[in-house]
Amino acid sequence: GVYNAGKSTLLNALLGREEASVADKPETYKLTAYSWNGYELLDTPGIDAPIEHEIISREALTRCQVVLFVISAARTFENQAIFEAMRDVVQQGKRLFIVLNDKEARGVDNADMAATRQAVQRNLMAVGFSAEEAAAFRLCVVNAKFALLGRLHKNDKMVEASHILELERLAGEEIRRVNGFAIAADLCAYLKTTFTPFAEELAALND
Repeated sequence: GVYNAGKSTLLNALLGREEASVADKPETYKLTAYSWNGYELLDTPGIDAPIEHEIISREALTRCQVVLFVISAARTFENQAIFEAMRDVVQQGKRLFIVLNDKEARGVDNADMAATRQAVQRNLMAVGFSAEEAAAFRLCVVNAKFALLGRLHKNDKMVEASHILELERLAGEEIRRVNGFAIAADLCAYLKTTFTPFAEELAALND
């Protein structure tokens, strides 16, 4: 997602501890990996960022099978780059999971949030998805700040109210849907990108 959408706060909430740097300005300028429930979570600089940061984010897709795309539910979604980036994720064969970060604590089941969900679907359709495709993407509303505070202070009611437990359940389902072939293909692409230049350099030295 874009900066200040709450990506690093959400990551900290998932981990249950403050590891990723959080601020009101772009803080994540490199790719950082974290272990979570037997999987690797990559915290990226995101999109609509300085070009060198955005390149890092897009290169990270070669290592991932599922992308949790974080949007602030307080935004008006006029930035089409957000939804074009989602389209790019899907075109690369990755599973897209949309997280609406409820930074204003409006709640899951109210008219404002329903309108926000509809706005997301309209914008997905504007970048080329059909109405059925736009409606089919997993979308979960979570208050990342409440989730993190709840876990830091061991407040189960706050954690439950944040809806992060539902996010974890749905994200886990999405991850388990990834087949072994997709993982192997991504690994081959990553190894080719990483080691081909090195092999070419060795061949040149041998020549």
